[in-house]
Amino acid sequence: MTEKISEQASGFSAQDVERFVSEAEAGYDLISCEWETNPHLNFLHLVPEDLVSAISRRAELDNVSDEEVVRKALENYLRAG
Repeated sequence: MTEKISEQASGFSAQDVERFVSEAEAGYDLISCEWETNPHLNFLHLVPEDLVSAISRRAELDNVSDEEVVRKALENYLRAG
């Protein structure tokens, strides 16, 4: 993904952008911010617990992430298809 820096922000006035910049430069009090649950957090529950354990064991053996184990398993399954 390529990011482009622009002097304009579509849909916002110059005053809006100045206000956003001032707010960001002043800093945010992260302690008092309301936290939102990550919407992707529940995806882990789609995998049965016995598979989660097996995936984690395999990842540890292969010294890779759990995600990499799942990715490789899916690639192998689709290739064999």
